[in-house]
Amino acid sequence: MKFKVKRDSFYKRLLTIMLVFVNSILIVPILFFEDTNVQDVLIVIGIAVVISVFLVWIMMDITYEFRQDHLYVRGGPVKSLIKYEDITRISFHPNIWFGYRIMSARDAIEIHYKTGVLGSIKISPEPQQLFVDELKKRNPEIKVDPFRKEEL
Repeated sequence: MKFKVKRDSFYKRLLTIMLVFVNSILIVPILFFEDTNVQDVLIVIGIAVVISVFLVWIMMDITYEFRQDHLYVRGGPVKSLIKYEDITRISFHPNIWFGYRIMSARDAIEIHYKTGVLGSIKISPEPQQLFVDELKKRNPEIKVDPFRKEEL
């Protein structure tokens, strides 16, 4: 069973700002060098395109999928396989700026699990409650923190 990814305008603006920033850092300096040749310009533009494609891939190609014995989370080339029995707790109000996150909305949940390097992953499935209910079906031992809207 696959879940859609919730996307909000904040993350779209953030992606746009990151793309403009990275490309500005790479491309603007070559405009001020008098002795740049076509090969240098093409190399810098190639690097800018590769970085831009990578950023878009990570933020736009996100998948949350329930598989037989684990939750599969993928954001571009980054993949996580989280066994249901390793999940200990779900929070509805994570700090979205720190930690391991594969999401594209501020309205996210945090899944705490035993085998994670950082101990948790932040994701933004839609609809959240149905996603949490499905996790609880697969592991009834999961603790679910109360939802607190004011912290979003």
